[in-house]
Amino acid sequence: ESMPVGMYMGNQMPNWYQSISGNLIFDREEMKLSLNMEVKDDLASKIEKMYKTIDKKYLKFFNADDIMAYMALSSDMEEFLKQYPSFLQDILGRKDSNFSEEVEVLGDLMSIFLDEEAISDLVTGDALMLFHDLDKFEVPFTSYEYDENFNMVEVERTKEEMLPSFTILIGAENKAFNDKLSKLVSKYLDTQNIGAIKRFATKSQTNFDMYYTQKNGMILLSNSLPRMTNYVNGNIKCNLGKNKDYLKKNIFTLYLNSSKMIDKGTDLFHMKSDFTDYLQQNYTDVILTAGKPKNNLIGYDLILKTNKQNGNSLKQIFTTYGKFQEYLRGY
Repeated sequence: ESMPVGMYMGNQMPNWYQSISGNLIFDREEMKLSLNMEVKDDLASKIEKMYKTIDKKYLKFFNADDIMAYMALSSDMEEFLKQYPSFLQDILGRKDSNFSEEVEVLGDLMSIFLDEEAISDLVTGDALMLFHDLDKFEVPFTSYEYDENFNMVEVERTKEEMLPSFTILIGAENKAFNDKLSKLVSKYLDTQNIGAIKRFATKSQTNFDMYYTQKNGMILLSNSLPRMTNYVNGNIKCNLGKNKDYLKKNIFTLYLNSSKMIDKGTDLFHMKSDFTDYLQQNYTDVILTAGKPKNNLIGYDLILKTNKQNGNSLKQIFTTYGKFQEYLRGY
């Protein structure tokens, strides 16, 4: 049960693209917009070298049961820096560009000054950001009281607030440099060592503390001490679930569990209604992916997962519009 809508653009493209083709498909379980960009031969080989799929060691920290949203990004930093100067020249310095000479000089300068191998040792090009949940955090705030002489004085207090808990993993294999960077941060922020974890006191700026550690060529940052402790101790439950193909076959993935986010958001902002319940039950996931370049093609997919019990997803969208109108009339 699909309804494809195709489009093709041939002569309106920038000079580094051959064409863009796309399809919008409605079926029982999802609405999917797919775009394929065909690049010219001289660029295709460079792009294919610049990007790769994410290193499997990052996926060991992925537990689908403890994730509301995530973003995964992967590139080969050494190849990216090697290819980028000539890539830039190819894009901006073609004959129909007014700045071909300037771009050529800029590309040459980048090639001279960039040490690709050294930089890729500092930042590998892999990154994974996990948004776990909305958790309760103790947040400091300042209130005012009057003393016995009726002078107003500041009083530091704490209160509980719901804030996002998250973890960020970044590829960084030069441990010596990472240690120096950690010491530099400690110079300007109040820090505390908790075993192999370092706490950076940042509540005055962000309403939560940050925790830092290094593991297997990765820098881990999180505002959740229990999760960070589990990571350090190896108490990790790897569960890719339905995200396996999204993570292993793409160079970029952005995922939102829309059902969970609607549930948490409506509770937090006291917006629960029949309409938000309908959205939560019938729109489960949103996924944006970019596939690994292959055969001169770069593919992008935007997917909205729907409740298959309602039939074709296009029909469900029309039903949702009707529900929204009912919600507005009763608001």
